[in-house]
Amino acid sequence: MMLEQFKQKYIEEVNDLLNDLEDTVLVLEQNPGSADGINQVFRVMHTIKGTAGMYDFKTVEKITHDVESIYGKIRDSSLSVSTEVLNVTLDGVDLIRNLLKNGESSLQEEVAAFFVKLAAVSSDSDGGEMFSPVGVADSGQAGGGFVTYYLLFEPEADIKDRGINISGILSDIDAAGEGVIMPRYRTGDAAGKYNTYWEAVFSTQKSYQDLTEIFLFVEDEVKITKLADGDLFKNPDFIAELSSLQEAEQNYFDIQKLAAFAGGGKNPAVQQPLSAEEKPVKKAVNKENTVSAEEKIINRAVAAADTKTSSVKVDSDKLDELMNLVSELVTTKAEMMLLFEKYNIQELGTLCEKVDRLSNRFKDNALSIRLVPIESLMLRFQRLVRDLSAELGKKIDFKTDGTDTELDKTIIDNLSVPLMHIIRNSIDHGIESPEVRLANNKSEHGLIKFTAFYSGNNVFIQIQDDGAGMDCEALRKKAIERGLLKPSDNPTDKQLMELIFVPGFSTAEKVTGISGRGVGMDVVKQNIVKLRGEIEVTSEKGLGTAVTIKLPFTLSIIDTLLVSIDKTLLLVPVYMIDSCTQITRRQLEADNGRFIYEGEPTTIIDLRKELEFSGKPPKTEHVVVVNYKDDMHVGLIVDKIIGEHQAVLKSLGKYFANQEYISGGSILGDGSIALVLDVPKLIKQMEKSEN
Repeated sequence: MMLEQFKQKYIEEVNDLLNDLEDTVLVLEQNPGSADGINQVFRVMHTIKGTAGMYDFKTVEKITHDVESIYGKIRDSSLSVSTEVLNVTLDGVDLIRNLLKNGESSLQEEVAAFFVKLAAVSSDSDGGEMFSPVGVADSGQAGGGFVTYYLLFEPEADIKDRGINISGILSDIDAAGEGVIMPRYRTGDAAGKYNTYWEAVFSTQKSYQDLTEIFLFVEDEVKITKLADGDLFKNPDFIAELSSLQEAEQNYFDIQKLAAFAGGGKNPAVQQPLSAEEKPVKKAVNKENTVSAEEKIINRAVAAADTKTSSVKVDSDKLDELMNLVSELVTTKAEMMLLFEKYNIQELGTLCEKVDRLSNRFKDNALSIRLVPIESLMLRFQRLVRDLSAELGKKIDFKTDGTDTELDKTIIDNLSVPLMHIIRNSIDHGIESPEVRLANNKSEHGLIKFTAFYSGNNVFIQIQDDGAGMDCEALRKKAIERGLLKPSDNPTDKQLMELIFVPGFSTAEKVTGISGRGVGMDVVKQNIVKLRGEIEVTSEKGLGTAVTIKLPFTLSIIDTLLVSIDKTLLLVPVYMIDSCTQITRRQLEADNGRFIYEGEPTTIIDLRKELEFSGKPPKTEHVVVVNYKDDMHVGLIVDKIIGEHQAVLKSLGKYFANQEYISGGSILGDGSIALVLDVPKLIKQMEKSEN
């Protein structure tokens, strides 16, 4: 069970690395000469490869090894970054994801096809063994011979803070060949140095280049010396000499003696170790030829204890449970406040104030933990634009702004599909082909811009393109064909654009694998409405289209105003409210259903009438003035205003899912239920009835 947990943790970490890698490749496509980008791809592949074999992901190990080799050639200037190289890298990213998700035995054909592509981008004429689907070949010394090395690994003091896995490096050294690894301990402070360092003497068939790749992130903290060509560990006298140095409790391996004994000169191309005077003394010596398993475990434990963690990953189900607990706490707080108001116990009142402050802090903290930057969605959209524009033969730039804007995790999880549909439409319907754009005096490169920003308690997301825009006359003709409009109707451009959200409505001349079936934008609207959001489209023929989405900051807990009609309790979101006032029925009748707000006649919605309540209204009613889009004010008439309420929103279930103007419910402190008004839907219905 424990191994399975580690395996799952590895998969999560690899997926994070692949997301970063995908982003790097897309950036590298814009700047093929970026040394940082090339090195980053190389490092990620090397990192994934390092642990893949441990969890029996042999194919993943092979893929990363071979892609790493390609980028090794690019770093050595024997191969250049090309579209083909980047394509096969992204194919490798997709394949690794699928292998980790579905298992290596399920994708054999895809794996074989990938290695054929990989061989094609190599500079080798026949692809070579490096790109065979099975087996990982080491690039050893010329003639397959052994070389014996001395190695000194002296980490810097901040190695843990840099996220370097010391035990992984030691494991790679141990796997490189046959030999001895010795830990050494410092007796005093050494400025800028870690409290432990390591020496190794080993023989290997790996090349010097392969050895240096083990220390990709710690190149300046490792020094390697070639003792001799050949495997000195096959020489009993060498082993005896090595053992005698340990038994004599040397403070370090005497490299000069070992090199002289072996008869090997130093390799001038290899870095030299520190001199004896620079070497710190050890604290203890292991007299075995290898480090014991117990000592390896202790070193690993010490390394883990020293690591400072600035962030942790939390399962999404645990976050959901946390929000449920916060919801219960908020409800319990409301119950306590009712008890205080009923019995007027001073001590209980003081306790209620304390619980109120703590629950508010708890709520704010829990909500902040659930916040996810919109940036987390961008990678898949960048990839979508890249792949789809290439498929359609279009040139499209994708730019973003405000992607650090954060939203509740639940909203982020449900945004991917609607945003994908909008971007696909921009690519397919909006942006013209390079030839058409040039003929229309436009740049051959189209632009799709993604913008996100806060406004009050809402988040706005806008996707704009500079494409062909929508033809309102074409929309009108299609609507008449579908029976949605009469030939005599004269709708506004805004009303015509709303038609794209009608199920099955499409102006595409032909159905393709990308669009044209009329099932895109209606899905978008359904998803946005489920998130208590709004969506609006504006367009100008020949200039482009903009889709704007307005979303609440969170779906879990909101501040509301508790009102009532007869004995029914209703909740109005506070962020929409401008003010509250009183009015009489006589005033309403005198002003023809309008009242003056800030010097302007303002439309009202009589909730008693709109929601079909029976009974007579009180003599004096209350008006809740809400601010709708474009600074439009609307007055909601209710019987009574009770006060503010922090609402924990709950679904009403499938039996009440079709309630037109109710978006949810909340349990009050006394156990009664208040219904949350869907104010935007109410106002939209009012606008339709007026037109």
